[in-house]
Amino acid sequence: MSPAAAECSAASDALNVPTRLFGNLSVNRETCYDFTLGLPGFPGLRVFTLLPAAPVGLHWLQSVEEPALAFLLTPTDRLVPDFDRRAVKAGAADLLFAIITLPATKGAPATANLQAPLLLDPVERTARQCILERSPWGFHHPVSLAFLAASSSSSPPTR
Repeated sequence: MSPAAAECSAASDALNVPTRLFGNLSVNRETCYDFTLGLPGFPGLRVFTLLPAAPVGLHWLQSVEEPALAFLLTPTDRLVPDFDRRAVKAGAADLLFAIITLPATKGAPATANLQAPLLLDPVERTARQCILERSPWGFHHPVSLAFLAASSSSSPPTR
């Protein structure tokens, strides 16, 4: 168990997490997830906290170990209502998210990584990235920022 994972499972309910985007946060340990196998490209970083974002349906996955690392997430079924949860062996209670990459230049589209979604187990407080070899969705699936900002949209963006 990493030192951050051990700290997240300590007796106290609150954990102080310094972040670049949000300043110092006091987070409930129940929001911490241990990526036991790590995340590709981020060796050594295993513990993240899931933070709600505005609008509803977006979340930040903030590293507990690296203040500058946070990922914007949205549930996969918000982008693709028929996303095959069986392909990633997701249980009924598991949370399944796509990482959203915001555009570096004005006018460029945001993208969602639907070929390697994140699976979070809220019971065990563990998580993993599921890299799908065969998927109709890619690593850079275009996503409308206007769609993401709409908190009550009932239809997914066009493909």
